[in-house]
Amino acid sequence: MVGVWQDLSARSSLEALEQMQPRMATVLRSDSGWTTGCDATQLVPGDIIRVSVGDSFPADARLCSLSSSSMNVDESSLTGESVSEGKLPGDEALLFNMENRKNGSLSSMQQPFNTTVPIQDQESMLFSGCLVTRGSGTALVVRTGPFPQIGNIQSTLAEAAERDRKTPLGEQLDEFGITLSYVIGGICLAVWVASIPRFNDAAFDYNWLGGAIYYANVGVALGVAVIPEGLPVLPCV
Repeated sequence: MVGVWQDLSARSSLEALEQMQPRMATVLRSDSGWTTGCDATQLVPGDIIRVSVGDSFPADARLCSLSSSSMNVDESSLTGESVSEGKLPGDEALLFNMENRKNGSLSSMQQPFNTTVPIQDQESMLFSGCLVTRGSGTALVVRTGPFPQIGNIQSTLAEAAERDRKTPLGEQLDEFGITLSYVIGGICLAVWVASIPRFNDAAFDYNWLGGAIYYANVGVALGVAVIPEGLPVLPCV
């Protein structure tokens, strides 16, 4: 039951992530201009998309220009932060980060051109699945398919579900379960062997086989009673 529950939990997490992915996008096409209702799965790096308040980004993109005075994005699905992040076009974000670095407000981990820049400090990046809470603008698609940031989460969950990786607690519980099985089996066998002289009792009509089966059942019942009742629930705590 615990294994089934964990498998269903992993599947529901994957389905929730898939539902966060927008299915439509407004894309700039050379033949028809701005086209709304385009299938988001058809986007490729290099496409230009337009986003506004209430839209979810269909792919990881770099903000090119703003159609409003500012843009704020809810990135809680990636960072867990409840406060929306302000976004700036590429050049403005670069200048903003350089000024902060000169003023000492950015650490070495947050400097431009550093691949380890935290998500919340990437001022010009719009990440797939995040929601625009204020403003509008255009952006250049840079990552699609399984390569966006949210795709990393999905692939990690999928790998965990496939490989069924166990935590250190799970490994210790497995070892404890094996040891407990040997101990219980030994106790059951000892009870059955100690009861051999009673196999021919009058209670069994002096039937040796009937006595052997009865005390075998007693040994099994004793083994079941020894198993801790809350043991299957421990991995879920």
